[in-house]
Amino acid sequence: MLVSLLLVLSSQGLQARAAASLDAASFGCGGWSVVPSPHPSTVAELLAVDAVSSTDIWAVGDYVVSTQYVALAEHWDGTAWTVVPTPQFAGNIYLEDVSAVSTDDVWAVGVYWESSGTRPLTEHWDGTAWSRVPAPLIGGQAAANYLGAVTAVAADDAWMAGEVLTPTGDQVPLVEHWDGTAWHPVQIPLPPTNIAGMLDIDAVSATDVWAIGLSQIPNASFTEHWDGTRWSRVALPPPEHGVDYLTSVSASASDNAWAVGDEANPLGGMTGPVTEHWDGSAWTRIYGRPVNDSGSFSAGAALAPDDVWAVGGVQDPQGRVKILAEHWDGTGWTVFPAQSPGVSYNALADVTAVSSVDLWAVGQDWGHSGGSMREGLIEHFCPA
Repeated sequence: MLVSLLLVLSSQGLQARAAASLDAASFGCGGWSVVPSPHPSTVAELLAVDAVSSTDIWAVGDYVVSTQYVALAEHWDGTAWTVVPTPQFAGNIYLEDVSAVSTDDVWAVGVYWESSGTRPLTEHWDGTAWSRVPAPLIGGQAAANYLGAVTAVAADDAWMAGEVLTPTGDQVPLVEHWDGTAWHPVQIPLPPTNIAGMLDIDAVSATDVWAIGLSQIPNASFTEHWDGTRWSRVALPPPEHGVDYLTSVSASASDNAWAVGDEANPLGGMTGPVTEHWDGSAWTRIYGRPVNDSGSFSAGAALAPDDVWAVGGVQDPQGRVKILAEHWDGTGWTVFPAQSPGVSYNALADVTAVSSVDLWAVGQDWGHSGGSMREGLIEHFCPA
């Protein structure tokens, strides 16, 4: 997902399997807690996480070597987070999202910058190594292609989403499908503006896929749904206080999908976290619980209609950005304490659920290890 817009990433000397290890008791249970993870450089971020099982979890992002951004993939085997090498090549490389179907079928997508322009990046894990998979360049050599989200259902059924920036300045939503052999663009209904993009995508099944996007003129979030045959626009409730910026969607059943984000005051600033729930018939707005009259959700994990998590960040009265984690129990949202190790900034970009009692979230903090280091952050939740 294009959460790097929200969060403001293997060097030659990096150990290919550098690990941060711990036993299960070292981070314990009883809430959200930081889990040690490798720090390949002093500037890094983790933007997405997805789980196959409690002993097979992937996180992706990027880090900086000298002045170059390099793709970062980390893996949890039940004991330690380990940096796993990804294909590296000239240019700045970012991985924005990851989706895991099985131990030997994992997709990651992102973008890379080279001298000829901005290009789409797709990588696949086959159980042994990451490899680049060609992605079509939509709009020609002069167009910029961004991939920010991916969701996979099976070995021959995966979706990714993003946007195309054309030479004329238009910004066009982009959705592509993997059929087991190649990626192919798929037409979706376009919003009534020439500046729009897709931010996230999530699949329940081959015939039930949700995507969420944002148009800039006018400012408005929108949702699209795939029924196995075509994409169609599904209306959201109009904003009540300003503009809804929905950045993530998570779906667990045909009658249980959640979109999360924040609502902006038209006079400036954020009014607080906001969610939308799909019950099989319509989207309904449900506000998150604001903290210090603010807060923003960047991602959610929907397990059931009465079991949903949303994570992001919130600014405290002293101006420090801290972790925000909330849970929906079918009646209301509850704020759960989470560790904020960074001196000035902490935010979670994504969350995944192995089960209702085993969740992982990733993001970024500043100053955790001293100085101005910008580090990838991993937190785990399990109840006491």
